[in-house]
Amino acid sequence: MSTEQGILTEYTSFLATEGADLGAWSDLVAACSAELDRRAVRSRSGASAVAQGVNFNGRKWQSALNGSNRSVADDLSEVSFVAVRQAADRSFFRRGRTWIDGAFAGAGAGAAAVPDRVVEYGSDEHLRLVHLLALRKRQAVLSLRGDILLRVDGDVILVKNPDDR
Repeated sequence: MSTEQGILTEYTSFLATEGADLGAWSDLVAACSAELDRRAVRSRSGASAVAQGVNFNGRKWQSALNGSNRSVADDLSEVSFVAVRQAADRSFFRRGRTWIDGAFAGAGAGAAAVPDRVVEYGSDEHLRLVHLLALRKRQAVLSLRGDILLRVDGDVILVKNPDDR
């Protein structure tokens, strides 16, 4: 759900581990299966089950984006994972200082996707991209701090943002 629909859950955090290859779909599916088995199948009582219930009900009644990616951990503490962000209808995974569009997960491109073009922040091309995304109500994808690798109309675009932005 995270890579295809932009929906983040407490199970999304395994995708955000540094070094995970977003293009190695079978590895991601295996990691997801193991995490779901551990947390959703085998942990059916105690604090872990309570945490699952709190997280489920929190998302069920949620009326605003959970921008800090907060959820309740198995020990009932509040946690936030920072290597995953949701913007518009997409999930982004942080690798170094670059945010990678979740659309690359499973598409064979992974974290090593080669951009078709590089767009510098503040350039005329950047402003055209902002306008295009705004028309589609997706301009939020450009709000992430750091560089952003995303797919727009089949093109792989690397948006280069200044370090202090």
